[in-house]
Amino acid sequence: MIELESVPNLFQLLDLENYKFLLERIIVFEIVAFDWNCHQYITSSYTLPEMEEFLTSQKVYIAK
Repeated sequence: MIELESVPNLFQLLDLENYKFLLERIIVFEIVAFDWNCHQYITSSYTLPEMEEFLTSQKVYIAK
């Protein structure tokens, strides 16, 4: 965790115009490697109409 006072130029790199709270600390991650997920094992995403269909019964239950 980095105190903003120790690295003032880091704060200027962020666009915080609409942020309502006082920022005191920043966590900086150093990424040394990453790996993409293999598409062979990722389930296809659902479309919004499909999700609406799946959630209809739950919405009715919540409304009751």
